[in-house]
Amino acid sequence: MQLFVDNYLINFDKVSVLIDRIQFFIAQKGISMRQFEMSIGASNGVISNAIKNSKDIRASWLSIIIETYPEIDANWLLTGKGEMISKENSYTTQIMNEPLLEYGNTKAKSFIDAFAEDLKRELYSINKRLSDLENRE
Repeated sequence: MQLFVDNYLINFDKVSVLIDRIQFFIAQKGISMRQFEMSIGASNGVISNAIKNSKDIRASWLSIIIETYPEIDANWLLTGKGEMISKENSYTTQIMNEPLLEYGNTKAKSFIDAFAEDLKRELYSINKRLSDLENRE
């Protein structure tokens, strides 16, 4: 499958070059090339020109990308192996790394309450499947 993103052609079936994987990640995030460049503190055109000219970028940019987007799997970004989104830096891990709540922070409390409800539903689902399996035996 091929797709134009910000006037750049991406061949999603062959994301073999590092710069192509960066472009693929940007497309999956649903952001523009300029938004991505701004998010990593790059000058206008640093990443887009590398893509346009099929050139790799400096290692320092890779480090910044991984720091800015912790959900991206560094191994996938560098080698193309594995999944694009790291399981280690999933939603749960990001929550656990958040700073401790201050008393009265209602937005954070609401977020944690919603997360707890999601966990309860997941636990209920797992227990139900386990019970169903036990009843089959």
